[in-house]
Amino acid sequence: MEKTPAEEAFDEILRAHMAPVLKPHGFRKTGQTWRVHGPAGWGLVNVQKDRHSTPLHIRFTVNLGVRFDALHREEYPNAKYMWERPPEMAATGACHEWRRIGQLAGAAGLPDLWWDVTGPGSAGVVVGTMVPLVEERGVPWVLGLAGDVGEGERRAEVYRKRER
Repeated sequence: MEKTPAEEAFDEILRAHMAPVLKPHGFRKTGQTWRVHGPAGWGLVNVQKDRHSTPLHIRFTVNLGVRFDALHREEYPNAKYMWERPPEMAATGACHEWRRIGQLAGAAGLPDLWWDVTGPGSAGVVVGTMVPLVEERGVPWVLGLAGDVGEGERRAEVYRKRER
């Protein structure tokens, strides 16, 4: 089936603009989600389409998340796949810490930012605003937490105390 101009523009944003920002940091893409494994755990950047998006008008936001290995081991002591992507890591809801990119944008009162793509013309606005936010705020936030072994251990200790 032939893609609409909005679908082509959306795919181009992910392929030509998001991927080059994330790949140099070791992120690997599956669907609309990029994952990376750091010293403390798994980090992800996920592009979420609004449930009311149509082939002619795609509305989306960016979710960020981290799942700490130390806490994961506490939650799933028999897990055999620590160095593989855990199946439940498919969504930010399974992360121990997550944010929407709007929460990191620094704009007061704007916890959520969404972008609209209707075709190639609207893609330029998205690339000029969303991609820099992901690069300057999102990637450092994800890599910072995914690299913070101490934070993962602190959260695992809290979990252990709560489970006693």
